[in-house]
Amino acid sequence: MFCYCDLHLRTLRNDIMVFSQQVAR
Repeated sequence: MFCYCDLHLRTLRNDIMVFSQQVAR
């Protein structure tokens, strides 16, 4: 069965990575 939580965590983690890159500038 597909787990929506897993997809949500991946998206959230991706957003954090993008945010970190912007802050590191």
